[in-house]
Parts: sequence; C-alpha cells; structure tokens
Amino acid sequence: MSPINIHQFSGKVLDKNVCFQALKLTDQLLLWIGMESDPSFKDFALAMSTPYDKSPTTVKILGDPSSFTSSTLASRLSKRCKKPVFVSFNISESNQELFAKIEERLVEEIMISPEFF
Repeated sequence: MSPINIHQFSGKVLDKNVCFQALKLTDQLLLWIGMESDPSFKDFALAMSTPYDKSPTTVKILGDPSSFTSSTLASRLSKRCKKPVFVSFNISESNQELFAKIEERLVEEIMISPEFF
C-alpha cells in the first residue's frame, strides 16, 4: 500500500456541487471540501485525541478564527475514525443546514468506502 491514498468524490448538496477529496496518510486523514467552481484552501483545522480529554483537541491552522466549521468537522471525524484528522472546509456561503447535509454525505461515503478513510 502506498503511503498516501487519494479518494475523490462529489455530490449535489442543497443545489450546490460539493467536491470532497480525502487523503489517507499513515495513521491520519486530510479532508478537503469545497466547490467545483472555487477550488480554494481558505480554512484548515486539525483534531486529534489525547489522553487528557474524551473529546479530540482541535486547533485552527488557517482561516477565520471565529468560524468553527473545519474544527467541528475535524473533531467529529477524528472521533469516528480514531485518528488525527485535518479538515479544510472551503464553502463560504455555508449555513447549518448545508453543513449538516455535507456531513451526512461525508459519513455516507465513509460507510461505503471505509478503506479510503
């Protein structure tokens, strides 16, 4: 197995074409989420478990510090996948409903193709 597995998928989420790219690294995951029309890298967070807390510890690496979208998703995925997870969430017109549907689509893909996560 190569040290990096790349899995790309997309879907229509509330009338938006959302693209996903998962890079499975050795014992960690990097996930990029964005729009096909705007392939940017504006927001980036890391979450990982520690022996000090039940919830993963998160850190915002890039982007608006008042936006918790990448951090929230990284934390949830880190807990689900049991590994450090980097998330770059790059959909600027995001709202709670859109975020929930994107997360649903992502979880669906994890269930269908767990080998890529």
